[in-house]
Amino acid sequence: MTIVALAIIGGLITSTALSLIFVPVVYEIVESIEHWIARKATRLVTPRKPGDDDPIPMAPT
Repeated sequence: MTIVALAIIGGLITSTALSLIFVPVVYEIVESIEHWIARKATRLVTPRKPGDDDPIPMAPT
């Protein structure tokens, strides 16, 4: 009977640790990799040209 209780308590502790600690950590890692890949892919799709960062001229009023 005590082995079953230990298995149940161990399962509860393990599932709690996985859902509260492991899953959010993995999510943050995957999200940061996704942002890094998106930045690199954006540069490949839309390359910058000289003058892209120049301010937009104001229209005469």
